[in-house]
Amino acid sequence: MDNLSRAQNKENEIKIENLKNRFDFFEKHTVDNKKEVTEKIEKFNELLNSHVINNENPHGVTSQQVTIIKDPSPYQDASYSGDNYPMGISTFSLLQGSVGFPSQYGECLNIKTTKYRFAQLFFHAGNREDSRIYLRHWYPSTGWTEFITVPSSSDVDDALKSAKAYTDAHANDKTNPHSVTKGQIGLGNVVNKEQATKTEFDTHAADLIKHITAEEREKWNTSQLFKITNDDGQQLFYVNQNDDFHELLLKHKGFVHFTSHPNAGNSPGVAVRGIWTCNSNGTHGQVIAFDNANKTYRKTLSNGNWSDWEVLETSGGAQAKVDTHANNKTVHVTAAERTKWNNVQLYKLTQDNGERILIPDGTNLLTLPSGLYYGVSSKIINSPDPNAVEWFHYDVSTNSARKTIVVTATANPKRWFGTIHTDGSFKGWHRFITDADVAVTWQSPTLLNGWKQYATHKVQFSKNVLGEVEIIGSITGGTIGFEVPAFTLPAGYRPLQMTHFIGVASSIGTGSAPQFHRTHISTDGNVYIQSCSNTVNPNEFITFGFKFKSA
Repeated sequence: MDNLSRAQNKENEIKIENLKNRFDFFEKHTVDNKKEVTEKIEKFNELLNSHVINNENPHGVTSQQVTIIKDPSPYQDASYSGDNYPMGISTFSLLQGSVGFPSQYGECLNIKTTKYRFAQLFFHAGNREDSRIYLRHWYPSTGWTEFITVPSSSDVDDALKSAKAYTDAHANDKTNPHSVTKGQIGLGNVVNKEQATKTEFDTHAADLIKHITAEEREKWNTSQLFKITNDDGQQLFYVNQNDDFHELLLKHKGFVHFTSHPNAGNSPGVAVRGIWTCNSNGTHGQVIAFDNANKTYRKTLSNGNWSDWEVLETSGGAQAKVDTHANNKTVHVTAAERTKWNNVQLYKLTQDNGERILIPDGTNLLTLPSGLYYGVSSKIINSPDPNAVEWFHYDVSTNSARKTIVVTATANPKRWFGTIHTDGSFKGWHRFITDADVAVTWQSPTLLNGWKQYATHKVQFSKNVLGEVEIIGSITGGTIGFEVPAFTLPAGYRPLQMTHFIGVASSIGTGSAPQFHRTHISTDGNVYIQSCSNTVNPNEFITFGFKFKSA
């Protein structure tokens, strides 16, 4: 054996020895691992068996995390307030007689993290062939939303099939369903008519009778283009008996000649021939017209307003009227009449033109003598409404030291009266009540804590002129409690002190026995339904019919 062979054999022996050592190591490691795994499996089985038989909720799961509602009867009405549902994840079954849900049979899954985040899912019972899921939400101020349907895969497939069928039918429709016009496709200027030949066009171009010259165009452009009369020189238009002067004249701006029927609307009452001139805007104009009795009439339009017809007087007519007036003994005053009239009532209640007398600012109303006055209420001392910045009328009458004052607000309108007695004492202002004052405006409050309007009996409130607040109507479905307001009345509609009322409540579930509720209205306007005698359906409906004096 040569040296190379011996060296090779020696190397192989070393490798074999190393492999024996590693095999011994792996064998020992495998045995050790098996033992360790066996021990861990035994410990896990002990822990698992302990967990399985542990009835003390080892994970600390709360009722707010998963709740099977044991008594689902209140929840069978879909309108049941979401505020009454437990927090967390809960479920309940729908029984026969349930109302408001997509079906009477099924399961509801409720997911409520806070009172403002609440969603409810509805699933049909397992023996129903409807696989759809229904979803709605709750929010305290608005209540329940409507159920919406979560479409199934079959619903989506059916919708896609319907859409494809419609698209295919539309693509194959060759009857121009959208009424496309030739203008929309660029053919708007194409005329579907026979065109003239070159010979016909040349003949037309050479016709000097049909065409005008430059001199003719200039002559005609500088002539009178606006027609004053008709082509035969007679009136441009006729005002018929069914026409109105004011309307027909305004259709002709400028200077024109017309004639009219005696019975035309707004005419002078006779047949006339006349001239009408008007500006281009139709706001100013004049009419001069003549009848067959030698009378001349005039009518004016100024800023769109028509004057009456005026008959223009002649010199002979004017002299005749002067002579007639001079001979009229009725219209002239005699010396005896003048003496008599000079001794009549000389105290002036008004200005010379019959209008009221303006009261100077700062005047004390109670010191005015008899007369008819006017002034701004806020600038007059002792006016019945000192904050009103508007014109008031003041009627003052006196008898020795006694005085009566009647005040009328011209914008509102309102009216007061006051008296001053013989001893000079002012008895205060007293306001007249009118039909307008008795009328009230009804308002609707914002309902709170699950309360809703009951049917058509809408809850409303109003306040009359005497400061009395009245509440009418009915509500349903909300929370009853001493500290749970159903709604809040605004400032100005709140009681002088806290007030309690007894009202009619629903009798459903209690036979024919009348039921009642106790309602408290606080001075801050909160309206509490504190209790109800109907313990079966306490919030089925609560009726109001109360009135109280506001603060």
